[in-house]
Amino acid sequence: MKTELDQHLIKERVVEFPLIKVYAQTNNPETFSKVMQAIGELVTEHEGAGRLRNYERSQVTIMFLMMPAIPLV
Repeated sequence: MKTELDQHLIKERVVEFPLIKVYAQTNNPETFSKVMQAIGELVTEHEGAGRLRNYERSQVTIMFLMMPAIPLV
């Protein structure tokens, strides 16, 4: 998951954020279309990462609940 996160952050820094900056400076309709596409991709990636984190958390919880109780002495 670290590799995917690193790739995602690089993509944001190198592609999406500069594109948003260009649009903010130019108000070009073609650039706006590209920005909206990039934002849609970012939202999808962020939602996917959130679902994965929630899934991993639920798996840990299930494993914890299935463990036999260890008596505290």
